[in-house]
Amino acid sequence: MTSKLEKLFGSAADYCGLGAAFHALAEPYKIIDTVKRYIAPDPRKVPDPWVREAGLLRPEYRIVEFGFREEELKDFVDWAETPDRFAWRLVHGDTGRGKSRLMVELCDHFIERASNRDWIAGAIDVSAAAKHREAWVEAIEKCNRDLFLVLDYAERESEIATALLLASLNRARPKEGRFTRIVLVSRKPSDLWDELFRRDPTLQQTGRKRLEECSLKPATEKADVRQVFDAAFRDFSRYLEKEHAPPALSFEQLGPSAPGRNSAPDIGLVHILAYLAAKAPEEFEQRLNRAPTRDEVLQFMLEREQRHWLHVAQDVRVAPELQSDDALMAAAVMITTASLNQAITTRQEAINVLRGARLFSDQNEAQLHLLVETLRRVYPGPGAVNGITPDLLGIYAMTMADDGQ
Repeated sequence: MTSKLEKLFGSAADYCGLGAAFHALAEPYKIIDTVKRYIAPDPRKVPDPWVREAGLLRPEYRIVEFGFREEELKDFVDWAETPDRFAWRLVHGDTGRGKSRLMVELCDHFIERASNRDWIAGAIDVSAAAKHREAWVEAIEKCNRDLFLVLDYAERESEIATALLLASLNRARPKEGRFTRIVLVSRKPSDLWDELFRRDPTLQQTGRKRLEECSLKPATEKADVRQVFDAAFRDFSRYLEKEHAPPALSFEQLGPSAPGRNSAPDIGLVHILAYLAAKAPEEFEQRLNRAPTRDEVLQFMLEREQRHWLHVAQDVRVAPELQSDDALMAAAVMITTASLNQAITTRQEAINVLRGARLFSDQNEAQLHLLVETLRRVYPGPGAVNGITPDLLGIYAMTMADDGQ
């Protein structure tokens, strides 16, 4: 008796053949899904309710409208559309320069806007990639879509950076190979990249010069600082639902004080100042004079962060003896220091970081877990647990801790 399947598909052999055809058609979509699992979520992200204060300055939230970097954005778009099968860039610049935000905008450009190519764009999810490296490398090599991939904090992820560069070379080898653009984002230029190319024979043969260096200059070198401040103040006021006029300020003291450094303040610092002015105008009047310095702005922001840490620590029921300013600052600085050296990919890694401090040596696993949970809530980001955001503020806090202040 003829089965219903045989009536629909013919013989069993024909049915199996059709199944194989369906599998072949589905395989490219499975590969695309795999690639997407290892890149960060869509950049149009909304902050979770517990993300407040400095956490709102994270680039993926895009509370401040993108601006003053249109020239750099166009340069990257033009570069991505060149006919080379693969191309690499190393973007570096001081903390607060706006590197990560520029990358968010670029990825959004290729996700949202028409292009000559069929891009999958995004930043590599370091936590996921570290756990399943072979899977995502294989998916990248087999993917039949053009790829625009960003590795932020690349200086601490040399193995992932190497895997990305090699995967892009393998994608380019077939004549029908798709286009790949890799952007490595680093806080500063480093001999690490020369060493990386020397260490791998394939990269050495390709040549270090293929990794094009781009040094990002302060946006305020070309744009008026007042315009940058006013734009950020307007956007923060709208987000926070505040209505008051911006303060009259002089920005002459905001620039770096170190000898030989450019005097233009980085956009990240101007955004912190604008956030404080929009969020807490009365406290702003009391704390800052009309020509605030960089350290005064960062100290003001850090003190607000400390109050926020305490509120969250109380919410997650951290032990009372660990709710002190000293304990919370020590935990935040330790996690910040560790995460700047290497992404923290699990909560257990963060607990182990805290366990190394004498201050926390007599605490049980449950209490260390709650401390880690406090920081995890306050500072979302690329790792499972992240340090103080933005980096400009985190490095300032580390400096204050080293100085014993």
